[in-house]
Amino acid sequence: MADMTGRVRRALEGLSAAMAIAGGIVLSLAAIFAVGAILLSAANRPVLGDTEIMEFAAAAAIASFLPWAQMRNAHVKITVFTDRLPTPLLMAIDAISRVAFALVATVLAWRLAVGGIDAFGRTRMTMFLELPLWAGYLLAGIPMALWVVVTWFLALEAMLGRNGRPSSQPDRGFEEVGP
Repeated sequence: MADMTGRVRRALEGLSAAMAIAGGIVLSLAAIFAVGAILLSAANRPVLGDTEIMEFAAAAAIASFLPWAQMRNAHVKITVFTDRLPTPLLMAIDAISRVAFALVATVLAWRLAVGGIDAFGRTRMTMFLELPLWAGYLLAGIPMALWVVVTWFLALEAMLGRNGRPSSQPDRGFEEVGP
């Protein structure tokens, strides 16, 4: 079982990293587009639908970072009350919090899917460019689906006692801020 969870973990880490890289590319392109739109607007040549493009890009980029942050244990944690707890209790708290996180991620992804299906069914479009709204939901929905898989995998891993990182310790490359 440990070998299988290790393979699944590596696959999810790879998918999450690829999704985060794609999100970074989208965010970089959005930043370049924003600068161009601002410059054109300053030259009295505004870009029609610039906010629509930025909304789609932002939704896709933000959702793309969630699986990677989850895999790297990089979400914000307040450990003031748990720092001195024994490891078995920390691991139990970690398992409970991971299940709660997975439930929240599932509800968010579910509601995003409902919104996308509704936008598709009603053939809703953006105001200026007349882009189908469901496309924006889809761009965010794909990484959200991966995030749900990642959160449930990590919850299962924690319940099996195989997470390897108590919740008070962030993953390598992230530092805690505070006293």
